[in-house]
Amino acid sequence: MRVRELLAELAERWGTAGELAAAAKRLYPSGEHLRRAREAGHELGSHGHHHVPRCNISPEAFEEELSRSAAELEQVLGEAPRAFSYPFNSHLPGDAELCGRHYLQVATVDAALVTPATPALDLPRFTWPGPHANRLRRRRWLSTGTLAWPGR
Repeated sequence: MRVRELLAELAERWGTAGELAAAAKRLYPSGEHLRRAREAGHELGSHGHHHVPRCNISPEAFEEELSRSAAELEQVLGEAPRAFSYPFNSHLPGDAELCGRHYLQVATVDAALVTPATPALDLPRFTWPGPHANRLRRRRWLSTGTLAWPGR
């Protein structure tokens, strides 16, 4: 939280708030981009409102992150997201209960198999094999929905 406060203070002191807003508008997807992605069949989930590592905030601040992100996405998309993924894979014991108040599925970046017994609030995800589009950013993918087993 202190980093956000420092950035806000520096933006005010140096008069760069307008530049930061313009950069954010260029870099972040608009509501229209999100709606088009959903219409193309992509599931959109939450990654928190401020993308804060869970280990750096209180349970109350974490729940506010969950709630605010869900509300913002619902306002843009017309429906609440069903899935959440921890920023920086930072999570603490008991977080699944907090997340379960706002989401049906929660993803970690913990390497594990997804089985019928895997809790929906503790789903591992995997890194997509092959080259990444951006060498500075590795995309991770979450398989959501119902697992279908042959013969069942």
